[in-house]
Amino acid sequence: MKKLSLLLFLGLSLSLSAQEVYDDFEDNRNVQYGFSDGSRFEYIPNINLVGNPSTTVGQYIRNAGVQFDVIVIENGLMNDLTPYLTGAKTMSLQVY
Repeated sequence: MKKLSLLLFLGLSLSLSAQEVYDDFEDNRNVQYGFSDGSRFEYIPNINLVGNPSTTVGQYIRNAGVQFDVIVIENGLMNDLTPYLTGAKTMSLQVY
């Protein structure tokens, strides 16, 4: 019984930490960028495939006149934000 409950717990914890891709700048574009305080945010061809084989990447050029960068991501799929507010889920944006 202990082995079964341990496997069930591990399976549950693995399913809770599953990754969701909201935008990979190619096929998965499930979000809109409603606002950014940078001077430009756009999809461009990837000119350096080393470490990232994607053919398209997002380019953000920051506004040097502001202290912090703000990018508002709008998504109709995120109806329940409870997992993010409790810390069960996190969101990351990989930047080069």
